[in-house]
Amino acid sequence: MRARGGSDEGDAGLASEASREMYASFGAYLGESVDATQQRIDAWDAVERKRRRASVKREAKQLSKLIKGASGGDVEALFLESGYFMTLKHKAACLVALAGAAGDAQASGERWPLDGLADQATIALLCREATRGLADESLPLSRLAELAEAAARLRKAGFARMLPTPPWADSATGLAEDEDEEDEEKEEEEIDDGDDGDESADGLFLPDDADAVTLLLETVGGAIASEISWASEKGDGEDAAASPAMHRKVARSLEAFASARHSHAGLVHACTAFYLRHLNTEAPLAKGIDTSSLSVACRSLASIGFSVSPADLLDTHARDVRSAILLLAGRSERTQIRDAWALSIALATCTLGRGDASADDTRGALGSALTALLAQIDADVMRQSTQTRGLSVYALCELHQAIVACELLGEGSSPVSEQVRRACSKAFTAAGTNTRRTSALQEDARTVLADLQRPAMGSEVLDPITGYVIDLTCGNATTPASGRRALAIEVNGPSHYALSTGEPLGHTLLKEALLRSAFHPQGTAVVSLNYAEWGVLVGPKDRRDFLEDLIADAESLCLAHASSSS
Repeated sequence: MRARGGSDEGDAGLASEASREMYASFGAYLGESVDATQQRIDAWDAVERKRRRASVKREAKQLSKLIKGASGGDVEALFLESGYFMTLKHKAACLVALAGAAGDAQASGERWPLDGLADQATIALLCREATRGLADESLPLSRLAELAEAAARLRKAGFARMLPTPPWADSATGLAEDEDEEDEEKEEEEIDDGDDGDESADGLFLPDDADAVTLLLETVGGAIASEISWASEKGDGEDAAASPAMHRKVARSLEAFASARHSHAGLVHACTAFYLRHLNTEAPLAKGIDTSSLSVACRSLASIGFSVSPADLLDTHARDVRSAILLLAGRSERTQIRDAWALSIALATCTLGRGDASADDTRGALGSALTALLAQIDADVMRQSTQTRGLSVYALCELHQAIVACELLGEGSSPVSEQVRRACSKAFTAAGTNTRRTSALQEDARTVLADLQRPAMGSEVLDPITGYVIDLTCGNATTPASGRRALAIEVNGPSHYALSTGEPLGHTLLKEALLRSAFHPQGTAVVSLNYAEWGVLVGPKDRRDFLEDLIADAESLCLAHASSSS
C-alpha cells in the first residue's frame, strides 16, 4: 500500500515539475549544460530521499511505542488515524494488541469487542490489511506466530466478520484478483434474513458467514509453512532450524492453529517434515531442545493433524503425522499426560483406518509406546506425596482417555494402578455429566428417530466402559427378525470439527474410535451426526433419508466387526 502523501513519480525523481523548471532556469542563467542541471536535480533528489527515510524511521519508532503501550480503544484510534503510514509490522502489532484486549475482555466476562460494531469493523479491516500485506511482504516466524495467536484469541472471543473495504481503497474488490468474478459473485448472493449481519454507520455490511479471521489464518499458515520449509532445507548441522528457539516458534505456531480449531494442510505438512528431519533420534540435533515445546507440538499435531481436507489426507501424510507424534511423545516428565493423549489420538486414527489402507504396523508401535508412557506416568504419579491430587481435572480427564485407549485400541490392558484409574474415571465422569445439556439438534434427531419407528429410549446415558455420555440411545439388543441393532447416537456440534475444513478434530476421532471399540462387540452400532451436514437439509423427508442412511452405514460397520471377530 502506498503511504498517503507519497510521490507517484517513482524513478523520475522526487522533485516537482515546478522545481525542475526552476533548476533549469537557474542553470541556464549560470550557463550550465543540461547534464549539469540534471546532476543538480539528482543531488536534490538524493538529499530529499535521505530526509524522508529518516522521517519514516522516526515515525515508525514512534508508532511502535504508541502501539505497545496503548489500550484497545487507543490502538483502534491510532490505526484509523495513521493507517495510511503503517507498515505491515505495525498493522500486525495493532491486530495483536486488539486481539489481546478482546481476549482479556472475554476472560473477565465482558462483551468487548463483540458489542461494538466500530471495533469489529476495525479488527476486520486490520485482518484484511494483514492478509493483503502478507501476499507481498514477509514477517519473521516469531511475528507470524503472534499473528496466529491473535487470530485464535479473536476466534475464541466470537469474532467472525467479513473483510470491509478500507477508506483509502479505490474499489471493494477485497482479496479477489479478478474484479469481474467478484461482481458476479456479489450479484448471485442474496441475503433475505435481516438478522444475518449488521451495518455500520459507513454502510459496510458485515454478514456473519464471511470470516476475516479464517482468511487471515489461511494466509498466515501458508507464510509459516514457507518459513519452516526454508529453515528445514538450509542444511544439516547446528543451524538455526535445529535450535531450541526455532522449535519453540514452530510449536507456538501449531498451538495457535489448534486453539483456533483451524487445520491448515500446508502448515501440518511443513511441521511434520520439520520434526521428522530435525528430531531423528539418531541425530545430534535432538539434544538441548526444549521438551515442553515438543509436547505442545505433539498435542497440537494430534488435534489438527488429521483434520485436513480429504484430498490432503493421503496415506503418506497420515503415517508421517503419526511418526512425528511417536517421535515427540514422552520427552518431558511434566507433559507426559499430554503426550499420552496425543498418542491415543494417533492410535484412534489407525483404528478408524483414516488415511491408511493398512496401519497394523503403525498401530502396534503406537500401542507399545502408549503402554510404556502410561507405565512411566503411573510411577511418577504414585511417587509423589500428593499422587493424583496434584493433577488438574483437565489432566485427569486426558489421562483417563489415554488409559481407555490403551485398553480398547492398544495392547488390551494398561499398566496404570487401580488408584490412579479410579481417580481419572471419577474426574472424567464428573466433567462429562456436569457440562452436558440438550441441544436443538439433539431434539431434532429424536423427532426424526420417532418418525423412523426407532424412538430414542434414553438420552445423556453414561457408558461405564469409556466414561462418555451418549446423547441418544435406541434399543437394547439386536433384533434378528428386522436386522436392526441397538444404536448409540452422538450429536456433534461445531466444537468437534475444524472450522477451516469441516473435518473431525483429534478428540472427536478418539471418541468415535473408543465408542466403536466399546459398543460393536455388544452388537450396538455407533452413529455420528454432523451438525453441518444436518443443517443444510431443508425438510423432514430429507432428514429422515439422511439419518436412515447414517444408521444403515453404522449397522454395516457393526456387522462387519461381528463377522471379523467370529
